[in-house]
Amino acid sequence: MAQGSVLDVKGYDPSNAYAIAPDEDLVRMAAEDQAVYKTIPQMEKGIAKIKKEMEKAAKDLDFMEAARLRDEMFRLKKELEEMKG
Repeated sequence: MAQGSVLDVKGYDPSNAYAIAPDEDLVRMAAEDQAVYKTIPQMEKGIAKIKKEMEKAAKDLDFMEAARLRDEMFRLKKELEEMKG
């Protein structure tokens, strides 16, 4: 790449290399996606569903979504363990 040239990447902000979109929208969207499971069987079914979605996202090379789903799956597994006591 020539010296002084700028890589044209959609959403890239040269003044803040790590920002591609307002974080507020991403956080609100993630919070809205969270389902509420009330029983142990519902929780187990929800974890299995999220794991399947995570594996599909990884297969589709959507690693950000796969990581978000992984984190949600781990959160639910921890909550499930607390429910089982």
